[in-house]
Amino acid sequence: MPEGIKQKADGNNNLQVGGNMTVNVGKNETIVTERLLKVTYILLAISIVCTSLPHQGINLITSLAAALLFLFVCALTWDLRRSGNSTSFKKQKTMVLVLVLMSITTGCTGPMLAHVPDPAIIELVKNYKSGVDQGVGFFGFGLEKISIKSAAKKGGIEEVYFADQIRGYGLISYRKVSVFGE
Repeated sequence: MPEGIKQKADGNNNLQVGGNMTVNVGKNETIVTERLLKVTYILLAISIVCTSLPHQGINLITSLAAALLFLFVCALTWDLRRSGNSTSFKKQKTMVLVLVLMSITTGCTGPMLAHVPDPAIIELVKNYKSGVDQGVGFFGFGLEKISIKSAAKKGGIEEVYFADQIRGYGLISYRKVSVFGE
């Protein structure tokens, strides 16, 4: 070893290189990872709640953010467990699970079960041809092709007089378009 460069390991979770640079690899790393995990859980919860907002662009962005944050939470949790510092985040895990179920329920199941047809729509069904297009999207994708035009095409309608749309937003989204005309 050249003169003036020494390496010392004294067993206190510090590695000293050249006598003046210290890199901590012990408890401080765990504290930073736990704090980062808590912040990530909060951001994940916010993004899951935002997936239920009634705007297609917001749904797409927040669904992708939720997916990426979920992967980040998995990586941080795996890192903590790998290092032997397995801390429990039961409240955060429960909160995220409840929010995911809420997002799925409001996005997919809610509109399908809660929609009560308007009596005016029932009269239109009797008097005109109808066309329906519906589908389920995941993480904001898959509902772009469901439209009034596609529902009219499926029903063989050339002139649309009335359209009814049902849309649910969430991690799993649902959309149904009904049209009436001749």
